[in-house]
Order: sequence, then C-alpha cells, then structure tokens
Amino acid sequence: MLPVGVGGPDSDSQGRPAVTVSLCSGSSDSLPVSLYLSVSAQVCLAAFVLLALSDWWILALLYAGWLWLDWDTPSSGGRRSRWVRSWTVWEQFRDYFPITLLKTVDLDPKKNYIFGFHPHGVLVAGGFGNFCTEATGFCRLFPGLTSHLLMLPFWFRVPVFRDYIMFGVISKSSLSYLVSRPEGGNVAVIAVGGAPEALDARPGVLNRKGFIKLALKHGAQLVPVFSFGENELFDLMENPSGSPLRRLQVRLSLQLLNESFSIINVHEFDEVIESIPRGERVVVGADFNGHVGEGNRGNEEVMGRFGVKERNLEGQMVVDFTKRMEMAVVNTYLQKREEHRVTYKSGGRSTQVDYILCRQGHLREVSDCKVVVGESVARQHRMVV
Repeated sequence: MLPVGVGGPDSDSQGRPAVTVSLCSGSSDSLPVSLYLSVSAQVCLAAFVLLALSDWWILALLYAGWLWLDWDTPSSGGRRSRWVRSWTVWEQFRDYFPITLLKTVDLDPKKNYIFGFHPHGVLVAGGFGNFCTEATGFCRLFPGLTSHLLMLPFWFRVPVFRDYIMFGVISKSSLSYLVSRPEGGNVAVIAVGGAPEALDARPGVLNRKGFIKLALKHGAQLVPVFSFGENELFDLMENPSGSPLRRLQVRLSLQLLNESFSIINVHEFDEVIESIPRGERVVVGADFNGHVGEGNRGNEEVMGRFGVKERNLEGQMVVDFTKRMEMAVVNTYLQKREEHRVTYKSGGRSTQVDYILCRQGHLREVSDCKVVVGESVARQHRMVV
C-alpha cells in the first residue's frame, strides 16, 4: 500500500502520510470466534426458507415484498446503527485476539476518505473489529468521521442477513455514493485485494489499483491502513497457482458465487482464461455487477464509447480484467439506443451490468450485440445477444 498524500493537507508537519494502523494479533485457534460471522448468512437463509415453508409463510411473503422495495439500499449508504455497533459482544470479540486501533494523525471531518485496508486475510477480522464496531473507539479517535466497511454485493442478497449486516457494513457498490457526498465526513474502508486475496492470506501486496482511480475521480483522500497479524490468524494449506487445491477453490468459487462474478471471481478467473490457448475463441457472458460507464478514453483497446452512465469500482475491475486478458467488452462498441444498452432495470434505476467479452483479436468478427427489449433471463436483468 503506497503512502498516498505525503506532504499534503492530511499529513503531519513532517510530511508523514495520514496512516491509520490496525493491530490484530492472534493465532490459528481464532476459528471459534470468527465462525459465528462466517455461518450467519447460511443460518439466516435457512431460517427464511423454513419460514416460507411453514404455516407462517405470509410473514416470509411480506418480508419478500420489503426486500424488493429495499433492494437498492445497500448501494446507497445502507442503514448504519450506532446501537448495534456498540454491543458488548464486540468488546469480547476485540479482547479475544486482541485488536487495537492506533492513529498517527488527525483527519479533516469535512473531507471524504477511502481507507485501503491491507492485508485482507481470511475473514478481515481487523477491519471488522475496528470499522464495523465501536469496540476500539473509532468515533472517539476520529470525531466527525463515519466509517463504512465495504462488503461484496453478494451478501446483501441473502434474506435477513442483509438487514443485519447493513447496521455496520455496506455494499461495495456504495463507494462512489459515499465519497462523492458534498458534506464530507464519510470513510469507505476497502479490503485491498478483496475476496480473492483470502486464497493467498500470506505476506505480500496484490496488484489492486481500481480504488485509487476512483479516489482520484471523486477527489477523496486515500489513507493506508495496515493490519499487523491479520495473515497470522489462520494456518493455510499450501495452494500455489495451478495446484489441484487451487483449481478446486477457483472452481467452487465460480459455481457458488456466480452472481457476484465481477466482485468475487474476476481476479481468480484470470487463471481460467489463461489456461485456454491463445488461438481459441473465447466468449464470456455474465452479470459482472459493475458499470464500465460511457466513454473509453485511455481504454480504447478494451471497450467502446457506448456504455451507460458513470463507471464505478466494480466496473473498473471489469476493465482491468479485460486489459489483463487482452479481451474486449463487446456491448460497448456498437452504437445503440439506450433501451438496447440497458441490461438491468429496478424501480427507477436503469443501468448496464451484463456484458459479453471476447478476445480483442476476434472483435472484428462481431457484427451485432444488443439487449432484447421485453425479454429477461433473471429478475430485473434483460437478455443480451
């Protein structure tokens, strides 16, 4: 993580960057504490299914209606709760490891910030303890700032669990919304590298720069956050790239988390694409859950000018992926009316999140690509052909 902003307004008199350091020391026996967080989603989903199959199915139906109306809340700031963040159980979570939060310099509450948290580790224990709860005193150390740990959009599709986690975390798709707020005081905390780094929770920095580009775009301040001891919480089995275990992990990720492809698997999918001989034709169609946006300045080799609206963090990940794999976003090269470009409609929102990719060398073979108006292949998603 680069010390961004050295000598700037958020540095001290000696020019040191405004770095927040998170200490999280522990050992591989931390599984009992973290297990609660990792199984909560499955428990909530099972409870919802059982409710729907019981004599109380009307409650499940009412909740499903609420879910439909509230679908976009995780992408627009969520519902942060100071009461939930202050639960006593988080103090016990803090003391188990233990976790402490150290501050090196004050931050201006009139500005918006992106905290680049590293390393991700297996369960982001340091990030959760410091920025989703008040156990380590974030609000006391940084008065006027509101922290939001960003989480994969996939989890906000799980009934009941989504409403619980929104008290402390929000969807990664909220990043642009948070850091563009004119009143300032918002802190978006990103675990640099995301979920793919959990497969390599060992010392080392992965090449993730999409959040830096968004910080430049919205004028947000970048703050490096280091979590010492995060990668020491668990002893991982050796899983080098290309090994049978790694291939199994990637395959399971693609199958189980396909709906959040762009956020969870776009970096892991590198290995799949690279395993295919360069001469073979490859066409990828998926819900990438990101907006690559209109215009293609600086990215002419991977996308055209005819996207929809502005690019977000997930869309930047899609663009970065296509660059690495020497592919192109076919949808964006052909000029169409907006109704033939919009792939996702929900309430008053219309955007483009479903894309067809092909190798750059085969792009000239594509004669047409558009959205079929009136046809859908999933809830709120339109067919792309």
